[in-house]
Amino acid sequence: MVNYEMDYIPLNIQNFLLSNTCSFIQSKKTRDNVCLTFERVLVQNILYGLSPTVIESIQSIPRWHLVRFALPHVLHCAATMVRQRLKSSSSEDMKKRRKLQAVDENQRPPIKF
Repeated sequence: MVNYEMDYIPLNIQNFLLSNTCSFIQSKKTRDNVCLTFERVLVQNILYGLSPTVIESIQSIPRWHLVRFALPHVLHCAATMVRQRLKSSSSEDMKKRRKLQAVDENQRPPIKF
């Protein structure tokens, strides 16, 4: 096994992480698959289904290095999910507020002087 420096990660792993992160950010349809792939590889250490070169590269570095190098990618994906959730919830909140304002305006008695 090759002894890698702390600042080095094989190019195959970099490509794997970057391609998954990019597809996660670009397409809502692939998010579930990317989350599943990250979970299998990073959490459960299941490498089945990956290309042989990626598997070989992952096995050539210590596990902690892989988790450490993948953390920014995982955080970026999590931030994307939070941003999308906030966008959708804020638009839903605005619709609810408008509906409540319309109901309030209809129920108020006219002002008499």
